[in-house]
Amino acid sequence: MSSTNLDSKPANLITALRLRSGQAWTQWDWCWIVVFIVFSRRILEPVFPNWAALISSKCRIHAANVLHYHDRLCYNNVRSAYQRNSLSLFELEEQNVMHKQQGFTLIELLVVIAIIALLMAILMPTLQRVKEQGRAIGCQSNLKQWALIFSMYANDHDEKFPGWLESPEPWPLQLQSLWPHHRDTNDLFLCPMARKPRSEFLDSSNWHLGSTFSAWSIRSTASRVRVDCSYGLNIWAQSIPEPELDARYWQTVPGKGAANIPLLTDSVLWWACRSSVGNPPEYEDAWTDSSLPCCMNRHHGFVSGIFMDWSGRPVGVKELWTLKWHREYKIQGPWTKASGIQPEDWPQWIRHFKDY
Repeated sequence: MSSTNLDSKPANLITALRLRSGQAWTQWDWCWIVVFIVFSRRILEPVFPNWAALISSKCRIHAANVLHYHDRLCYNNVRSAYQRNSLSLFELEEQNVMHKQQGFTLIELLVVIAIIALLMAILMPTLQRVKEQGRAIGCQSNLKQWALIFSMYANDHDEKFPGWLESPEPWPLQLQSLWPHHRDTNDLFLCPMARKPRSEFLDSSNWHLGSTFSAWSIRSTASRVRVDCSYGLNIWAQSIPEPELDARYWQTVPGKGAANIPLLTDSVLWWACRSSVGNPPEYEDAWTDSSLPCCMNRHHGFVSGIFMDWSGRPVGVKELWTLKWHREYKIQGPWTKASGIQPEDWPQWIRHFKDY
């Protein structure tokens, strides 16, 4: 057997047992081999020279084999350990990759949150505007119902308007017989943008002014019924007993030009205009006795309104002064482009709206 063959079997029992058990050779094993070699050469060689030489040669061969097997065992152990470690590292890396695939890192989570926040910042104003446009459509639908009620009243009274000032009841209550099926929901009285009254309690004056996004309130002096409403009536759209005393009133439904004569609009008061029509408020939601009650920014620069031809449409805030409020009102008067008004002449809160 060649001493350089690493795959050969061990030549003695001790080596076989050592290698089979997977144990390395100790210092005592080497000592016994050295003692045996020395003993064989010093003692047995003079008596049995050939046998001693043979034994010594065999021991040297066994020793060489033992050294080679020991090296082979160490190499195999190191290689096995390396393979096991390599496999463990590979499995660990695979587990890490799977773990990464199953979850998000902190950076990835923050990036997703940032993207969602950016999209929300972009979409929220658009969604809010769409929601407000839907409310404006609902407001216009309410006014169309009022146009139907007014037309029914006019058809039953020879095209005449009610005499609002002759009754102690507010104008909504004077038409109560025409809207009994609507009163439970209160939809007709309140614009979707101004559904709550500005004040829950009324003082001794029995009324309270509204605002851009709240309804006005009044209590009837006759029936003591409280009314909360977001719309105001054109004070000139009524019949009076002696029309010759004031020709400004619209006694009956006009024919020509009715599409530019307002009947009912958004308002902070039960009247949409005053006897002198009124001026724009100096500050938003700051009305005085000389202010136009329907001048407000309830629908992004517009107010909803219906006209005496029973049509309805949005009306620009600055357009209010171009409407034919009464028979003698000049639609090219103050606060119109025809009169030479400039944007800087308007109050600050209304300047950026469209000019008419």
